[in-house]
Amino acid sequence: MSLHNDPAHAPDFFEQALEDGKADFFLMTRPLTVDMEYVNKLKEGRIDEIAPCTRCLHCHIGSNEANAQMAYCRVNALTQRVMREGGPATYELEPAATPKKVMVIGGGPAGMEAARVAAERGYAVTLYEKNGLGGLLDFAEMVKGKHESLGRLRNYLSRMLEVEGVNVVTGQEVDAAFVREQSPDVVIVATGGVRPELAAAGTAATPVIGVTDFLASEVGERVAVLGFNAQATDTAHYLIAQGKKVTVIAPEPAEAFGTGQAMMLNAFVKPAFFAAGGRLMPECTLKSVGDGEIVVANSFGMDVALACDCVVDASTMSPNTALADELSGEFDVHVIGDAAEPLSIQNAITTGNLTARNC
Repeated sequence: MSLHNDPAHAPDFFEQALEDGKADFFLMTRPLTVDMEYVNKLKEGRIDEIAPCTRCLHCHIGSNEANAQMAYCRVNALTQRVMREGGPATYELEPAATPKKVMVIGGGPAGMEAARVAAERGYAVTLYEKNGLGGLLDFAEMVKGKHESLGRLRNYLSRMLEVEGVNVVTGQEVDAAFVREQSPDVVIVATGGVRPELAAAGTAATPVIGVTDFLASEVGERVAVLGFNAQATDTAHYLIAQGKKVTVIAPEPAEAFGTGQAMMLNAFVKPAFFAAGGRLMPECTLKSVGDGEIVVANSFGMDVALACDCVVDASTMSPNTALADELSGEFDVHVIGDAAEPLSIQNAITTGNLTARNC
């Protein structure tokens, strides 16, 4: 008998199953595309250094040709990119030709991946983070659920900073003056995107709250979610699973619902969302909020009133380039992840990896 699973989740359990004859062998597929050294690390007991598959379905599109064009691993930025147009020529990292002092600002997935790769190349890397490592990964795990192993991803990225000798400084706010004091050769800005101001003022009966606050808030039964991006759609799926009546509102066309999500994930969860009574209002904007209702302006110039207990504003963030712009011309500056293009965890890790490979 074979078992298709991930031994890093419970290595003793899997080893015992082999010894007891309950399994003849284990078959792994996707975990090996995430970490090609998986088996060696498992054998050597370096389980906390195994890059985890997060079951996000970014890697699975359809045919091999379609995968080569559109499917990229969330965690391993090299999958489907090496020796292809626009991608690295090899899997191996090019050692640093000259010593460089690299400053990474931001400890989310983009910053941690960039710091890891730059340090592995031989650069002296310091990562500055004003809060704790992980960025929005903890929030994403609470909304998406444990099955995507985003906690394991955070722990892996943090552990690899230790392995590669990255100097991590938390509790440090970084501005242009501080960068000038440190005088790095390379500055990598991974400070995340800028959230817009809340779309409207709420009322006592119908509050308007930011997306990162909704888990700790009383949202009532009828919830409006603003945005078609990945955070907005994850929020909508979470709320619909809690039995809420959810309406998702955004100025983009309906096709944009799920932007940043894996194609196959959208193929599964969108029908479930609609089957559970979820509603979309594309090409619409929130006009006003009253007690127990909101007014939405649609593309036909009409105002539509909806019963609503809470508005969760998950409107798309804007790039965060102010610091990079201020430092431009003084330093070799790169902007990565949501700071460059608010989109997804996959995009954050990819831009962090590729930037550090080429700086």
